Order: sequence, then structure tokens, then C-alpha cells
Amino acid sequence: MGKPGVFKKISDQNKSITPYKVYKSWRYTSTSSLDNSGIDRLVATKPNPLTYSGGRVTLDTWQTAYDSSSLFINSANDKEASLVWYSINHLYYKRAGRPFETFGYADPAVIERTVFDEASIISIPQKQFGESIKPGSVKLHLQNSQLNANSMSLYDDGKGNLIDSALSSSISNEILYLGFNAMTYSEFWTSNISSSWGMAVSNSSKIQNDTTIQDLDVNGVNILIADASASYNLIGKNTSYAYGNTALFKSNGYIRIPNNDSLNFKRSEDFAIGMWIGHDNTPTANDLVTVLSKRTTGKDTIVTRKGKSNYIDVNWPISQYPYDIRVISGSTIECRQSDGANITTITGSLLPNNLNHILLQKTGSKFELYLNSTLVQSKTIGDKNYHNKADIFIGSAGLNNNGTVNNGFVGCIDEFMMFKKALTTNEITQLSYTGSQNLMTLNTNAVGNVFYEQGLIIVSDPRPKYGTAQYRMFDDKLFNYKTGVNRTGYLSNFLLEYNSTVTLYEHEYICKANEDEFNFTSNPTIRTDNDMNSDIPKAFVFNEKFAPYITTIGLYDKYGRLLAIGKLGTPIRKRNDVELNLIVKFDM
Repeated sequence: MGKPGVFKKISDQNKSITPYKVYKSWRYTSTSSLDNSGIDRLVATKPNPLTYSGGRVTLDTWQTAYDSSSLFINSANDKEASLVWYSINHLYYKRAGRPFETFGYADPAVIERTVFDEASIISIPQKQFGESIKPGSVKLHLQNSQLNANSMSLYDDGKGNLIDSALSSSISNEILYLGFNAMTYSEFWTSNISSSWGMAVSNSSKIQNDTTIQDLDVNGVNILIADASASYNLIGKNTSYAYGNTALFKSNGYIRIPNNDSLNFKRSEDFAIGMWIGHDNTPTANDLVTVLSKRTTGKDTIVTRKGKSNYIDVNWPISQYPYDIRVISGSTIECRQSDGANITTITGSLLPNNLNHILLQKTGSKFELYLNSTLVQSKTIGDKNYHNKADIFIGSAGLNNNGTVNNGFVGCIDEFMMFKKALTTNEITQLSYTGSQNLMTLNTNAVGNVFYEQGLIIVSDPRPKYGTAQYRMFDDKLFNYKTGVNRTGYLSNFLLEYNSTVTLYEHEYICKANEDEFNFTSNPTIRTDNDMNSDIPKAFVFNEKFAPYITTIGLYDKYGRLLAIGKLGTPIRKRNDVELNLIVKFDM
């Protein structure tokens, strides 16, 4: 009859554990269904830098007294808006200066990773998203009649970006973007500034009395922001312009971009440079100021006798340069290019006391100037070289020999972009058009982010379509903590869909029974009188054709403890002339 056997060890080669993800779809068709599932709609509001001193953000008396405007909370779950803002900004967008570690797939060079002064947030509890939200599964549809007459449809691109389906795709070949929105620039806030183009706030003591204030890295390009006098700063909160912060200049401030091969356009390359500028058209004693220049000061490597390299300032000849943009008498924009022998000049008239969009480009042999999407002048340029090793200066014509600013600009510059191609008419219009809520001035249709592992869906975009100080995007649960007044909610036509993910493990065990194993049974029905204690089997057991049937398989640990048990749908006869392999699979 062979060995009866009770336990048999399963070898490592006969067992495997394979992980796989499963998804559960979630769909919410009303804000009340969100409440039933404990899903928050939160406001993240940056505390007013004029009154916020850096202390912990709580619902203390001093905070409600000095900064009540930022304390809109979720009335169901008591979340403070300013605390939410700091949590999102520090924990998710600013992980040790390496935001790509948070975003996973996302490329941090494409969009400035920032929480603007306002953000609207959907916070999903972990029990509703499991391990993470499935990338690419989020769909959000809603209408807030105070912000937009039309419904908005947002979706997740699978790379951590929340896309507005109504917006156009980004213009390609963008190689430099300075939107002045990221909190990287927060050290430049100061209270000692006055300008019709914006208002700066915060503590002037943060401004260092040094030529170079901070060294940034934007899209792989090293940026130097400088203020020679420290009596004002460059970055200000823009009150008349709807796209976040802007760079404010007076006569001795500048932004310096050291010479970089990707920005040093050759005669065989087309390029485009776009920006918004605001400039007072009242002529002053200095009636010529420079907006953008690459023609004076640069850096070079000097090798000494001992073989050491020094990276120093040098003054380059001004006879050869790819572009030089100036404002003359407050009303004329002048763009120049020189090959060293010939200077090509094109001009246009700025709208007085207004914001103007400038687009200067080289396309083939043409040098073109667009103002507010309209081509105002185009000229043919020669086929000689115009590139040089000079640094790029925004807001000045560079530095004089004594280090002072030359032809410093007074006004604001925002949404500065460089492209390594010439733009089409439609693309130029896309950057400068402000006549609808679907404007593309920021050159991106990404309006927020999805943090998959944290269950957060964030809309943080300075365009008014996504919220204002008066009307927040998700306003149906908000009230002012200090006054206790409920905010009126205008949220309707709401739909949220996403998939949650959970990792399961498929366990597979091959249970091998050789010819001489498991050929007996402890079933009492084979014993005389069906007595479990009897040692005498019934007569049929001695028949050579007798064989037991397997109905149950148990898996045990090394201590003999039962871990899993499986019942066969049909009993299997255990023959003593062949091997029997039973495969056990289960998920957990």
C-alpha cells in the first residue's frame, strides 16, 4: 500500500509568489456623494506675508486676528486653508529641491512646480484610493458659475499633470521659461517698492546687500537675479495682471542669464522670444531703457601660467549680437540685430500705460516683431554670424566697467519664454490672447497635479478661470473661521471619476505526490466497524485495486500550523503507479 504520509515539504522550485495590481473604479456624481465618502474639498491659501511672521499656522487668536483672509476651512472636517497651503508647498512641491521625486513620471523642467497663492484641492481618504490613484484615471467635471459660464473638464495625463481639455497644447521647443511664480523667488519679496504695474509685499530685510542675490537653475539654465542697491526687489505680487507674480524692475535691477550654448542662437537656427512688459510711457531723463540684451558683459575661462582656470567677467565687443530690445521715450519698442557690419532695426509702438505682449523672432532670413499678436515690422537680415559669448540680461543692457547697470528698465516683465524655433501666427496669438477664459499665456494646459500616492487632486493655476480671492473653485463647504459666515456655494454639474489601486499577490504551489506517497487514508470508514481506534482494515482495503481519493489539500508552516486549505471540486483517485501533481493557487 506504500507510505501513508502526513506532511511533505514543498521545495522552493515548486512555489512562487507573483504580485499584480487590481483596480476599483469610483464615480461621484454630486458633492453630497463626496461628503458621504469623506472626500474633502479644500482651499489652500498662502498667508499674507505682510502679517504672517513665520510662526506655526493654527487657529490661534493672533492668526485669526491678523490673517483671517486665509482661514477658509472645510466646514465638515475643520481643515485650515493656510495650513493646507504650507503642507502642500513644503511636503509635495518642494521635496529637497527635487520635485521630480514627488511627481514620478513628470518632468520638472516643463512646468514650474509651484503652489500659487491659491489652490483648490480634492483630498481622498486612503480607504478610498488604496495604495494609490491609478495614473491616467482621474476625470473631473464641474461648473462654478461665478468663475466660468461653461463647465470645466479636467483629466489626468498619467504623468502627474492635471490637464484642462479646453486649453490648447503647449507650444513645442520651449527652452527657457521664467514665469516668476515659483516660491523659489520668495526671498525677493520686499515692502519698499512702488509701481503702477504691481505691488510687492513682505519683509525688506530679506534682500541682501549684494550684487548677486540668488543663483537659480531653470530648465537647466543658470539664472542670476541681482539688485545692486537692495533698496527694492525684482519679484512682486502683480495686482493688475492675472497670471501670478511678475518681475518688477527699477533702473539698477536685472536678471542675468550666463551664456549658454542652447540659448546662443546661430545664424542657421530660428528662434523666438516672447514676454509681457508693462512700462510707463512718460518720458524721463533716461528716455532709453533696455528690456533684453545679449551684447555686452559675459563670462569666460582664463587659463593662468600655472594652468588654473578662472571664470571671470569680461566685456565683449558690442558689434555682433543676435538681439537687443529697447524702449525709447516710453512708447517705442526697438529691436536690433547686428552681424558686426550691419545693424537690422525693427520698431513698433507700445500701447500707453498698458501691458504689451512682445514676440521677437528670426525665421529664415526674416527678423520679425509682433506686438499683441500683430506683425508690426519684418526685415531681411544677412547671412553673417551674429552669435557671441555675451550673457543675456533681462531688464538692462548689462553692466558698465564699474559694475553698475547700463540702461536699466523700469516696469514689469512677465511670462518670459524662449523657443528654439520660429512660431506660427496661431502660436503667437495663443501666447498673447487674453480675450477668453481659455487663454494660453502660460503656454501650458496643465492646471494642477495629481499626487497618486497621497490621493490629492490639486488645481493650482493663476488664471482666473480656476478661482479668485472672492470665489474659490470648490466653494460649497467653505466659511470664514473668524466671522463664522458660510460662503455661498456655486458648484454644480459635478462628476469625479478615478481608479484606486491595490497590489495582490498570487501564490502558486505545486504539490507533488510520488507513486509511493499518500496511498493510505485515515478515513475511519476503511476500518473495522468504522472505528477510528481499530487497527484492522476492512477486507476491500487488501484488494490490489484499492486506492484512496484526495478531496482536500492543506498548506502548513514549518511548525505544522495550517495556513491554507483547499477543497477539490471532484475527488481525485491517488494511484500507486503514477506521480500526481496538484497545483494550488490563491490570491492575498
